[in-house]
Amino acid sequence: EASWFTLTQALELPLNRPTRHLVEALLDPAHALVRQGLSLLLASAGGFSVVAETGLGSEAIDLARTLQPDLLLLDLALQDRSGIEVAQAVRRHSPATHIMVVTGNVYPGSVTQAFAAGVNGFVLKHGDGAELLHGIHAVLAGRRFMSKQVTEAIAGAGQRQPDHGTG
Repeated sequence: EASWFTLTQALELPLNRPTRHLVEALLDPAHALVRQGLSLLLASAGGFSVVAETGLGSEAIDLARTLQPDLLLLDLALQDRSGIEVAQAVRRHSPATHIMVVTGNVYPGSVTQAFAAGVNGFVLKHGDGAELLHGIHAVLAGRRFMSKQVTEAIAGAGQRQPDHGTG
């Protein structure tokens, strides 16, 4: 089983470590602008080759089955199906693919469901690009990763008192 990686540990990984090959990445955030930004971030980091982009979960599953990419950057909120469903299907059809969720909102239940579905890492879209790259490298090294914002959101949700309302 993969162990968890904190940001501090991930920061110790070299970003430009030599690789035997380019890391093949499939991008599946729902919005084209986000996909383009992620593509540029990976290109500027070096060592990555974006082999396909889509905003549809069904296409991501088909592409992962066909291309067997090293990495899938996955949104949880897709037009045609949930990212959790996509992660489960990709895990079945392309078990070696490392899955990093890149999404807009975090709910403790969605994080739990994502990791149970086989996701390796979880970051927020409004996070820092360097943290995403460190998380990707941690995931590619066989670790699980949650960004600082995700960790804080989960911890904060656990400390909130339930609102029972007034009646």
